[in-house]
Amino acid sequence: MKALNLKENSDKLNSEFTGDKIEINKTMSRIMREAKNRAKPSSCLICGKEQTSFCNSHTVPAFCLRNIEKDGKVCTCNSIVKYPFYIKSENGINEAGTFRLICRECDSVVFQEYENPKAYNEKPSSKILAQIALKNGLKAISKRMDEIKMYDVLKEKTIGKENFIEGIQAIKEMDYEEYYTSIRKAKSLLKKDDNDGYYLIYYKLLDYVTPIAYQGQITLYLDFDGNIINDIYCYNPKYKTKELHVCIFPLENKTAIILFVNNNETRYRSFYKKFKKLSEEEKLSVINYIVLLYAEDYFLTEDIKQVIDNDKTTTKIIGQTSMLSLTTDDLDDPNTLSNIKDIFILSKHKNATNILSEKYKLNRG
Repeated sequence: MKALNLKENSDKLNSEFTGDKIEINKTMSRIMREAKNRAKPSSCLICGKEQTSFCNSHTVPAFCLRNIEKDGKVCTCNSIVKYPFYIKSENGINEAGTFRLICRECDSVVFQEYENPKAYNEKPSSKILAQIALKNGLKAISKRMDEIKMYDVLKEKTIGKENFIEGIQAIKEMDYEEYYTSIRKAKSLLKKDDNDGYYLIYYKLLDYVTPIAYQGQITLYLDFDGNIINDIYCYNPKYKTKELHVCIFPLENKTAIILFVNNNETRYRSFYKKFKKLSEEEKLSVINYIVLLYAEDYFLTEDIKQVIDNDKTTTKIIGQTSMLSLTTDDLDDPNTLSNIKDIFILSKHKNATNILSEKYKLNRG
């Protein structure tokens, strides 16, 4: 993920949509529907067979979502940060974290091991890690495809502002290419019964159910000492950002936590060397901080959402990736960079309420 580096232009885009919030939401919903229609591929991104319809595939396995749902629904990040426009505050299980890029056969066959809750009674196999990485890459590509087409629609509606929209699109397209490379790797590794394509940093089976579910790939900006892991402000097409795969899987009576990266990934070495020296409670605190700080597509119980709502320090941490979208002038200001590092340095992890702690476990009574 590259930082947009286009905050000023984003402000211009937002100025296009002023007025009643309900009308704004309707407008953006129509734009996103059009974008999704244009982004729809003609063939399955796994097997390559032509398709007229695609499977509604979950990123976070549906069995995990069912373990934290209430009345068939889970809360989203937007229930706390209140992003503008069309993003929902809660999702039904069938629509939470889903995408439509693959056929039903691939969805049911390719991910069999990973979508079996019994698989997490022990350390995940290399094959399961490849399946998780493939799902993460597909979800990321789906999001970028929708965004790229959304800006196509916006260009048609914002006469005279095509240049800044094209600038945003260019960054999204760079991300798309990087994500596509990651799914090619995962697909090739799945053809092998055993592979060494990924390095498992952490696996823990907690003996309680957490109130949060998440699966995704995160581009860490800084490590524990404030050193850059990914230079997200480097716009050289040859520079590729590297992803950290994170899973929080609430099971029936336990929770599986998984962190891994591509094997021989030296960029994350300083991170995981320090991470492994932490206590178990500190490790969970770091993972909690990373997800709340960087991710947008995690799912929560209503009860823990209320806990976070009442914790202003944690609320300010959530959704801070917007701080990474800066103009060149912003980056030249040492105070701005200092403020960014003060938030994204991982040594600040204790500033967030650790909802992975046993203190916040779900009571199954």
